[in-house]
Amino acid sequence: MEQPTASSSSKVTVEYSDPSGIYPLISQPLSSRLPLRNLHWNSPSRPLRSINALHIDLVPDDRRILTSPTDPALPKARLSTPNPVLSPHNSSQVGLNTPGLDGRKERRHQIPGLRQTPYLKLYILRCEDTETYKAESRRLLREWIKEHTPPSQSSNTVNNQENHDAFEWLILHVVPIITDAASESRASSIPRSGKITDKASGSSRWPTRSSTSVLEKIRADFNGSSKSAVDRVAQIQFPVNPVVPGVSSPQGNSGEQQLHEDDSGWIDLISKMKSLVLASLDLRVTQYEEDIKEKESQRTLPGWNFCTFFVLKEGLARGFESVGLIDDALTSYHELAAGLDATIRNQNDDASTEQRGGLFRDYTEELLEQFEQARRLHEEDKPNVGSESNTTLPRDLGALILDTDRKPFRELILANNISAFDFQCYVFARQISLLLRVANVASPNKEIATNQSSSKETVPSNETQSKDPKFMTSSVGKGPSNLLILAEVCRRAIEFITLAPLTIREDLRRATQGISEPQGGNGTAHQNVRSVIVENLVASWTFSACYNILDKTSVESLSTQLYPLTYRAKSDNKFDHNAIPHGTPSETIPLVQRADLPTRNSSLQIDPTTLAKPMLQPQTPFGLPPDLGKPLPANQPQTGTQELAAERGDLYTLARRALSTAGLRHGWDNGWPHLTSETWSRVSKLDDVSLEDEQVKDTNQEHIDHETATAINLAGIRDDDLRYAMSSKHAFHDVYEDLTASALGLYVLGDKHKSAEGMTADMAVMRFHLGDYMAAASLFHQLAPFYAKDNWTRLEMSMLDTYAQCLKHLERFEEYARVLLKILAKMIQRGYPALSGIANTGQRRKPLNASMSNYEIADTAGYLQEALSISKGLKQMILVPMDKYFDDIVLDPYPRHYKDQDGFQLMLQLQYIMQDDLQAQQVRVRIVNAGEVQSNEIWLTAEGSELLKPGIVKILVGSNIMIPGWFVLDKITIQSDNIIFTHDLAPEVSSGALFTGSRESVASDSNGPNDQLGVLVWPRSTALKAKISLCKTIHLDRPKSIEINISSGWNSISGGKVVVRAGSAGLRLHTADAELVAGDTAILDKTQPGNIDFGELPVETNTKIKVPYRLDSDLKYIIVKAEISYRTANGSFTYACNTELSVVLPLDVNVQDIFKHTALFSKFTISTANSIPLQLLRCHLEGTADFESTSPSLGGDELDVFVRQPCSMISRISRKPRKNSASSNLALQTNLSLHVEYRCLDEEICAAVEVAFLDALKTTSFLELSQLLLPALLRTLRSRLSVQDLETIGLLREVETGTIEDYEWGPTLAGLQPDRQQELLQWLISWHQTHTTIPIPISHKSELSHYITIPVDVPQMQIVHTAQLRLLDTPTPSKTETYLATLGEVIPAELTIQHTRQWNIRNTTIPPPLSNSPLDFVFEIQASPDTWLIAGQRKTHFSAKESQPLTFPIFLLPQRTGYLLYPTLDIRPVDPNGAAEQMGERPPPSPAGAGLSCEVDWRGAGGVVLVVGGVERTSVAVGELGAGG
Repeated sequence: MEQPTASSSSKVTVEYSDPSGIYPLISQPLSSRLPLRNLHWNSPSRPLRSINALHIDLVPDDRRILTSPTDPALPKARLSTPNPVLSPHNSSQVGLNTPGLDGRKERRHQIPGLRQTPYLKLYILRCEDTETYKAESRRLLREWIKEHTPPSQSSNTVNNQENHDAFEWLILHVVPIITDAASESRASSIPRSGKITDKASGSSRWPTRSSTSVLEKIRADFNGSSKSAVDRVAQIQFPVNPVVPGVSSPQGNSGEQQLHEDDSGWIDLISKMKSLVLASLDLRVTQYEEDIKEKESQRTLPGWNFCTFFVLKEGLARGFESVGLIDDALTSYHELAAGLDATIRNQNDDASTEQRGGLFRDYTEELLEQFEQARRLHEEDKPNVGSESNTTLPRDLGALILDTDRKPFRELILANNISAFDFQCYVFARQISLLLRVANVASPNKEIATNQSSSKETVPSNETQSKDPKFMTSSVGKGPSNLLILAEVCRRAIEFITLAPLTIREDLRRATQGISEPQGGNGTAHQNVRSVIVENLVASWTFSACYNILDKTSVESLSTQLYPLTYRAKSDNKFDHNAIPHGTPSETIPLVQRADLPTRNSSLQIDPTTLAKPMLQPQTPFGLPPDLGKPLPANQPQTGTQELAAERGDLYTLARRALSTAGLRHGWDNGWPHLTSETWSRVSKLDDVSLEDEQVKDTNQEHIDHETATAINLAGIRDDDLRYAMSSKHAFHDVYEDLTASALGLYVLGDKHKSAEGMTADMAVMRFHLGDYMAAASLFHQLAPFYAKDNWTRLEMSMLDTYAQCLKHLERFEEYARVLLKILAKMIQRGYPALSGIANTGQRRKPLNASMSNYEIADTAGYLQEALSISKGLKQMILVPMDKYFDDIVLDPYPRHYKDQDGFQLMLQLQYIMQDDLQAQQVRVRIVNAGEVQSNEIWLTAEGSELLKPGIVKILVGSNIMIPGWFVLDKITIQSDNIIFTHDLAPEVSSGALFTGSRESVASDSNGPNDQLGVLVWPRSTALKAKISLCKTIHLDRPKSIEINISSGWNSISGGKVVVRAGSAGLRLHTADAELVAGDTAILDKTQPGNIDFGELPVETNTKIKVPYRLDSDLKYIIVKAEISYRTANGSFTYACNTELSVVLPLDVNVQDIFKHTALFSKFTISTANSIPLQLLRCHLEGTADFESTSPSLGGDELDVFVRQPCSMISRISRKPRKNSASSNLALQTNLSLHVEYRCLDEEICAAVEVAFLDALKTTSFLELSQLLLPALLRTLRSRLSVQDLETIGLLREVETGTIEDYEWGPTLAGLQPDRQQELLQWLISWHQTHTTIPIPISHKSELSHYITIPVDVPQMQIVHTAQLRLLDTPTPSKTETYLATLGEVIPAELTIQHTRQWNIRNTTIPPPLSNSPLDFVFEIQASPDTWLIAGQRKTHFSAKESQPLTFPIFLLPQRTGYLLYPTLDIRPVDPNGAAEQMGERPPPSPAGAGLSCEVDWRGAGGVVLVVGGVERTSVAVGELGAGG
């Protein structure tokens, strides 16, 4: 028979009656077919339930155990079954579960659910022939059926309560194969199978009748007659090997048929048993549900008893459990647990026991006995404290928390004689037992354990194996455990163990109310002893209960993964698979193997061979010890591993809490109480309060010596492990460390990072408490961020202070100083919660003149000085955030210029909130430019050291660096010794978070910040200025240059350096070729790339340096960065500027060439390139030694060039003859130069506005702001001028400045102080009103003129033909008249052609005889056939020398009247290659048709002939045309 497993253990009782004693022969084959499988119960009130396996407990009907009267060879039937699995459930309940042995019918208990009655009653019948059946067996069956007919089938009216024990009955006919009944049975079954043998058909004497078997007679007598009647008769056959006397062997039967018939009988029997068992279950469940519903409806009636209701509903739960419906059973117990808690609460709320109605006992007898025993032992051990008591302490109730057999709970419940604590323990144990069955773990109860145990294995009792390591591994079932269910077991256990101590204390309080104190004793002392014993009992129960649950939920897979984590968590341990001692519990490995310590029992024992298996890699949270983060071999975790690990970690934490509670009564702690009290007192500056100053004192309190206190503190501790832990301080710390390490490892596996961090903190404090400063410091270093992010200030400060002590002991002074500063910051934050530093919320800061009346100075005396003194010996600087130690940091955004030198200053104000003075050796502020791609920064430094005292501190910081533009605060540093207080801010931070003052938003522009407010830096009007521009003189054949204009202002410069950098990719600046264009200084050194050193520069002196550049790519704009460093008598200064320049020329020049026989005419067209009008001042084409150029004069006036009005100029180019033959062999100089001088209209406009604006400023006090206002004015003016505006200004020579609303003065005025803003704004309004229109004078100043030289090459043409057509026999009209011709008449004409080769300017080395050789050409006269018909030499090949005229006659016949243009002429060389050779040139390698260039000067182009019809003859026709002649 298959043994039950933990997950499928379900068992119902089947009672059998065996009068013939045949059961021993069929027990083995019946057991092999059990348990019943795949049962499906379909109840009308519930969903379909499936039972995978249902075990059967076959129990005999002891009143009918007899020996067979007919077969003495069969063995006798035994009273007990041969298989322990088939024995009754519980031998202790025989009186309730089995009928009595005296033959009397058992009386049903008045409360259903207290008995375990059979679901099926089986009658085993042996009858070999029909005669015996008729004579004896039929009567016995009728008597048995009459006695065992269930209420549902009985015809008598009975109480429906009988359905609580409803059962079905079944007759089993057992037939040995060698008997006649077996033959009859086979013969009767043959017709149903369709196989009829000769013997079967001829066995009857009468053909129309067949013999009736014993089976058919039984069915006919006892089965119902209706079609829906249940078949309650089954038959099995079994072979009998020994020869039975008087029984003949069967004949004519094959072994195959016997085997087939035997299997079909067993299958039929099992099927009937399944259906009948389910029928009984349905009846019972229905009856229970009806009764429970009825009891529920009576809950509010007087006399309603919860205990009776509990027994009734538990009967239903046990019924579900017996058939394997564990989920339904759990649901019932959960409902009962909720009802029990509500009942207990209602009972506790009542004032008296009478009102409680005596439902529960006031106390638990076992708890009272343990209390009395503890008090008695304490009194006996007082004289000999420390000696071992010879009294054996019984086991703690916590170790028996899952044992439901330690007392008859159900009888006590029914008798209303159970305490609330026992009641809760029983319900909890039943719930856990069912959950363990679902999780495939062996049940802790004797009852279920007996059902689940094997007949071949003897399992020790619960008391024996509870904490014996050799039995720990047997708690797990054979199959894999469901870890999620085990996690649920742990979770429920935690809830119960956490709440149960409240019930225990209340239980003991009620139990000890009537106990009188000893005569003559101190009442207070005895009360203290009583309180200690109660708390020890609670701690012992909690500790034992936690370990009991841990034992029951232990799994090998989790233990294997946990061992390396637990081992690493302990100091001085390194993980080694081979170092694991055999049988060592994985979760409670001691730090050091100690021979004097007793063996600790745990369910976490693992097989060392499993440690070689791959382990799960846990995700170590931040803050755990570094060793826990070492990688472990990867493994696929089982489902539920994390959940189970987390819950078991909570159980270890709960057990550790009980240990800590007991240890505190000995004066032992884990370090936290002493640490937090001492540290918090130190960092909070709390005054020590003496207990002697209390007003209320107990004068009668007696002193309890140390030995007596120890005896009190051990009284009531019954758990061996806990009692060992309380034996000494060393043992306490060891056990506490083991529990902490186990919980830590489990939390890591369970992915509970915060809990793991808490365990790590406990481990760190314990290490510090034990003097292991190295390990404690390592752990504290990891833990600090964990408590900081959750704002656990008190714990964090305690940890930091302890961490600092560890570092000081280890002489790690740099880290020590850092931790001191962190403690200081936390103290400041605690004393000044509103600490905000540089706020990020945009709130307005306190003004610069704020007072200190509302500020609180944090009491931080000593910490800062300690940190500063430690830092002096450090090699590296310590950087700390400033906002932790200073508040209300404000930077005045309005620059203050020096009175006698260049540069500016800013006022820094901050709130110093520390108690100790701070000597700052250096204070620096860094500002960075805003809204620009190129990053610039300015450092402002305070002069000398500053002494910072508590309160508002103002520091003036300045800089000698001038970079005009908008800047925002980026960084502030204050250095004191080797500690630097620093604060970094991103430039993207909103301006409202950085500065104060009434400053409006700034719109996005090229030079202003984008929606940011900051510091607007600009030089004063007398300071040094620098400007970068393109060179105004450009020669396209030479490198372009930039010019750097430097004005010294009021500075007498002794020397300086210009550093030029390219800000665009592809820009190359050649500083080595720099030149001094203007000025009284000199360039001293330019060998360093990008650096140009210059000499002295007097006051109010301008100088100009030209720097060539080259572009590697096609750029329209370039960015040039220049930094001028200069020295004066006041020090060194720097001026920097970034300039974006357009390298696109403002004009375009196009040229068109026209070749003539003796001259070349070039037409130059000049237009604007960027829509800005130009003024053309001069345009001249310069000739060479070989070519003469003649250009027209502009007449002294400027020519305006607009977008739609370009300017054109024609120059005549002619070739000069060479004066001597020596120069004839030299190459011709064909590079002409076009010189253009022009002015751009936008520059004229800016110059005129600048003059007007500066003239107005000179009469005011705002002249020093000229370098701030003028760039803003011109920048806005340029941006608002359109193309139409420029054309209008160019024509009218005046510019309209507009109103003040047209200019963006807001960003510029925002950089000034508010009072200065208003004054300047009023002046600007007045200036705009008086300067609405500014005239642009016609200036001849050279500083506005641009010069450009464009190289122009003389074009080459190898052959230039000159052709002319002259009409003959036609009156030659004057130059103003037109030729007149008659339609239809031929016009004779003469074509004259000659060519020149003088424009073949590249060929200067051809010998004269060859240069004048004739060339072959072909000319063709082309005209439209609708206009002219051409006769004569229309297409002719001819050969001619240079300047040789040739004449060709042709005839023209006009085809229509009107003005007709002359035909066109095309001339081309006949053989390009041959012609090239004749010209003395190398033939081109290209194919034919790509020969010499040739152009025709066709002077007949545009000639017109007037053709008219003739009038001398007229034809007149009379009659019809074409009619006969």
